[in-house]
Amino acid sequence: MEINLFFVSLLIIVMTFRAYFMMISDKRKAIKGKWRTPEKRLFQVAFLLGSLGIWLGMLPPVNHKKSKTSFLLILTLITAVQIFVFVHVHYTYNDQFYFKIPF
Repeated sequence: MEINLFFVSLLIIVMTFRAYFMMISDKRKAIKGKWRTPEKRLFQVAFLLGSLGIWLGMLPPVNHKKSKTSFLLILTLITAVQIFVFVHVHYTYNDQFYFKIPF
């Protein structure tokens, strides 16, 4: 089984942007007092390789959800699980990784 790092990298980039823009959108909705994105949805996107985007959404200029302790704890747990899985996959399938652009 070969794992193409190009597609994995592309997936991480896409999900990071999606998560970041979800944080921006939720912050704007919070300011305007509109219907908000549920935290469950933000956690789902974070778990689907978008945790970097959620972390970036906590930094300036967005500053969203950075003071909510329960959100930080769950996001930290999701990120730790992702790092563990990436390290495990790297050491288990190290000889099966390749980076080839498909065109």
